[in-house]
Amino acid sequence: MQANRPLRLLALLLGLLLIAPHAAHAARRKAAATPSATGVIAAPSGLFLRAKPDRNGKAVTRIPHGERVEILDREGPTATIEGRKSRWYQVRWGKATGWVFGGFVDLPGKAAPADQATRAAAGKVPLTRPDAPPPAPAAPTTGAPAATPAPGSPVVVPVEGPAGLGPKDEMLVDEEAAFLKTCAPQVTRQGGTLQIRLKNGKTATFTDNPSAEETAELFYFRGHLKEAGFFLLHRVSWEFSNYLLVNETSGARVPLDENPVFSPSGQRFVTACLDLEAGFVPNGLKVYRVAKGQATLEWSTSPKEWGPSEPRWQGENTILFQKTLRGGQTQAGRAEFAPKTKKWSVR
Repeated sequence: MQANRPLRLLALLLGLLLIAPHAAHAARRKAAATPSATGVIAAPSGLFLRAKPDRNGKAVTRIPHGERVEILDREGPTATIEGRKSRWYQVRWGKATGWVFGGFVDLPGKAAPADQATRAAAGKVPLTRPDAPPPAPAAPTTGAPAATPAPGSPVVVPVEGPAGLGPKDEMLVDEEAAFLKTCAPQVTRQGGTLQIRLKNGKTATFTDNPSAEETAELFYFRGHLKEAGFFLLHRVSWEFSNYLLVNETSGARVPLDENPVFSPSGQRFVTACLDLEAGFVPNGLKVYRVAKGQATLEWSTSPKEWGPSEPRWQGENTILFQKTLRGGQTQAGRAEFAPKTKKWSVR
C-alpha cells in the first residue's frame, strides 16, 4: 500500500494539471459572458448575425448600423476581417441570438475604428481637392458663457437621429458645423433640415427622417467643391451609408458608394469601397470624370478576393491604394490609365 502511494499522488497531480487550464478558460468565458454587457454595431452597411462564429456561417439576419446588442460571450475564435483582428462575439439582438465579428462592434471603453470620412477629416485621406475647412471650435468649458454666433453664421441645432439609427454621430455633427461655417449663408441647417441655395435661385432641401422604419435617413453636409461645381453630403440610411454630389446650379444628385477623392486637376475623382464581409455596398474602385457640372462613371472594377481603401492620386493617371485580401493581409494596390489605349488597368 505504501509503495503505491507515490503513484497515486503523481496521478492526482497530473489530473489537477489537466483540469486547471480548462477551469481557467471556463472562468474567462464566464467573465466575458456578462449578461448586462452591451455593444453597438459599428458597420455602416450593417453586420450579419451568423449561426456560428465563422464568416461562412449561415446568416440569421442583418443588424443595422448603430443598433445595440447584448453581449453573451466575447471568447469566440479570433479572425482578421477587412484588416481588423478581433474575436467573434455571441450576441442577442431582440429575439435573435448568434455570432458577429467583434471588429465591427463598439464596446464601452473601446475606441471605435475611424471610417474613411473621419480619417479624411483628420487629414489622413483627402476629402476633396479644396482644402478642408478649419476644425470645429472646442466646446466652452463648464461655467464659461456660450459664444454668440457671428452675423451670417449658420444656426446649428443638435438633432436626435431616428430610433432605428440611434442619435446623430457627435463627431460628424461637429465636422458639419465647421463645413457649414465656410459655406454660410448659402448652406444652412435648422434642426433636422439642411438647405442649399442653388445658383438657379431654387433651394435643395434635405430632411433627417425621425423614423425607426426602413425609410429612416440622416444627412451630414461635407463641403462645397467649388472647382468641380458640387456640394457633398454624407447620407446614413437604415441599410447603408453613402455620399451624394449635389450640382450647385441644378441640384441634380449623383449617389456615390464612398467619399470622393479628386485628382490634382479636379477633372477626375475616385471612390474606394471596402466591403468583403457584409456585402451591402459594392466592393471596388470607381473612377468618375467631371465636366460641365456633370460626373460620369469612366471605369470601375469589382474584385471578389480583395477590397480597396485609402486611395490617393499620383498625377492625373495613377491611383495608389491599399488592397486588403480576404485573409486580412494588406498590400499596395495601383490603378493606371493608359492615354494611348484610353483604358484603365489595376494590379
